[in-house]
Amino acid sequence: TRNLLVILITLFLINNPVKSQIGDTLAFIKSQMSYTTIRYDTFSNIAKKYFKVNDFTTNPELKSLQKAYSRWDHFWQDRINVLDNTGLHTDRDYVYKLNKDLADGILNLCTPSPHNNAWSCLGPFEMITPDMGIVTAVAQQPNNSNIIYCGTKASGLWKTIDGGQNWVNITDNLSVSALGISTIAIDITNPNIIYVGTGAQQFNYESYGVGIIKSLDAGSTWTILDLPTNSNNAQRSYKVEVIKINPIDNNKIYAVGDNYFYKSINSGVSWTYTAIIDETIKDNDIRDLEININNTNILYASTDNQADGGSGNLFVSINDGATWTNISPNNVLGRVVVDVTPADPNYVYSI
Repeated sequence: TRNLLVILITLFLINNPVKSQIGDTLAFIKSQMSYTTIRYDTFSNIAKKYFKVNDFTTNPELKSLQKAYSRWDHFWQDRINVLDNTGLHTDRDYVYKLNKDLADGILNLCTPSPHNNAWSCLGPFEMITPDMGIVTAVAQQPNNSNIIYCGTKASGLWKTIDGGQNWVNITDNLSVSALGISTIAIDITNPNIIYVGTGAQQFNYESYGVGIIKSLDAGSTWTILDLPTNSNNAQRSYKVEVIKINPIDNNKIYAVGDNYFYKSINSGVSWTYTAIIDETIKDNDIRDLEININNTNILYASTDNQADGGSGNLFVSINDGATWTNISPNNVLGRVVVDVTPADPNYVYSI
């Protein structure tokens, strides 16, 4: 029986060499991203050739791995500092040490990049996990360019008052662990008033969110605003993608999260909501929101449906968000973002 099993396995591998090779290569790529045992350029060539000959767009596992590899390669290609006549490369001990330092939270990711000398890193510099280094939102105080707010995927909101030389976390007093920040809106009529959307989503992973938080004192203290609830008394959206303040009436606040458009006419004290897209459509979230500054009753919103390869859409409202119309062009795929030029708000750009 044992000999028969060996024969059957051998025949299967002979008749299915592609499946066997794919499985082996998948495991190899995954292992090399954790601990590189060969030169960087050698591994890079193997991985890129593999994804070129295998259609990862129709295979969820391959698609996920390809995205992970692309991020891995983008990260390491500018951090491998050994250059000689054989090209850019490193040995396994060097990459392993950097990986370990990154995992232990002691690697300074703000080291200058050899290919980007024109850029200076402003921080934050100290991170416990790599996720905490992902910057998801930035906003500058309109009357003081030295005051900058920086939102992160998993370590809350940070503030600098000296143009980025020093940073302080200003959401730790909320006692929310690993708070994700997705959007920051500063009231131009009173820059001490700040609205922040929480629950950041990056690389298909969502960070913890509490909906919308508001500060009246430039971030010293915060209030969690109550978004509308459903019949089960559960808050509809803990993930808020975008917040906009009406440029004519700063009491009017707009926000989008999941399938919903939210509006407040009393500076966030109370909210109404509208489902822009069908609530039954899975993974079709609203990603962006813009206002026509010449006519603030005209709003634009965009969606994506990346999880199952569906289409993103572009919507317009001409009645301050009461109703929405799909104005998407044909063949719009993936995530859609939208913007309106202040020079001529009749021009709407979407990518």
